[in-house]
Amino acid sequence: MGIVVRNLSKRFGSFQAVDGVSFEVPSGQLVALLGPSGSGKSTILRIIAGLEPADSGEVELTGEDATHLPAQERGVGFVFQHYALFRHMSIRQNVAFGLEVQRPRASRKEINRRVEELLDLVQLLGYADRYPSQLSGGQRQRVALARALAPRPKVLLLDEPFGALDAKVRDELRAWLRKFHDEIHVTSLFVTHDQQEAFEVCDQMVVLNKGKVEQMGPPQELYEHPASPFVTEFLGAVNVLRVETVLGMDLVGEEMPIPLDIPGAGSNGGPAVYVRPHDFEVTRERNGRPAWTARVQRLTPLGGLVRLDLTLLDGTVLHVQLTRDRCLALGLSGGENVFVSPRDLKVFHEAKAFVENYVI
Repeated sequence: MGIVVRNLSKRFGSFQAVDGVSFEVPSGQLVALLGPSGSGKSTILRIIAGLEPADSGEVELTGEDATHLPAQERGVGFVFQHYALFRHMSIRQNVAFGLEVQRPRASRKEINRRVEELLDLVQLLGYADRYPSQLSGGQRQRVALARALAPRPKVLLLDEPFGALDAKVRDELRAWLRKFHDEIHVTSLFVTHDQQEAFEVCDQMVVLNKGKVEQMGPPQELYEHPASPFVTEFLGAVNVLRVETVLGMDLVGEEMPIPLDIPGAGSNGGPAVYVRPHDFEVTRERNGRPAWTARVQRLTPLGGLVRLDLTLLDGTVLHVQLTRDRCLALGLSGGENVFVSPRDLKVFHEAKAFVENYVI
């Protein structure tokens, strides 16, 4: 394993920032620490880097116990959100700095060769004699990455490296970072609160909540098979429904209930049902499938997609997402009635503490 974290805990006064966290980053993989603000992501990263002491727990880097090693002996490259470049140094000098500090016996020829190799790798070889103020935000972050890699670290840690950039530059750098990582294969841990960023960049992700690990695994696996309501809601938009609505218990007229056997239905504190906006089928006519009658309250174009705000007969509000072509084919407009049915549901049983998938 490239990085192993065991039972890591850290408290700041009365605030438990990290609470018994354990996970592993396989050698050569890019793994994201994902969670909302205050979930402990950056604190964990700083503890791994040796910039923050843990109250308890262990850190292993490439098979060696690094728990009590000082930061400069851990072999870690760190990339910060705000670049942290030296403004008075040229790009060449910035990249060389880490190598000069960590390998003081390296020859000038060796340092220059490594700097040029890295600047070429991050596609900035022609900018070596410029200063940080003469570069764009995206270019500065690539310089910061080159500087972190200069001493050939065992692992690379990135703390929301694209957080200070605008949306277009972030999109470009995400694709660049994934391609870059596939070329260098350095074990990397990437902190972000942006779900899309994690999906596009990482091999696996560790979802954190209130200082604890909620779930770890490949992004698509976590999206399709979340282990808790928090993971379900954090990894994308979702409708949260009463189980009575789903089973048609409160509906009237000729409604066709969804034929599911959900234990605990009708009991106090019973199961909650989650349906993603794109996991609904919308039709003009009943087609033999179980469906609810819904009124179209609002249509919101979102480029190639359209969001529908629908209301069921019992007052339940649904947010549904269709492709633009499908919406045009249906000829929908506000105030009309349609028929809607879920294709995929996730039911959280509080007593069992897991999410169960139902495909209709």
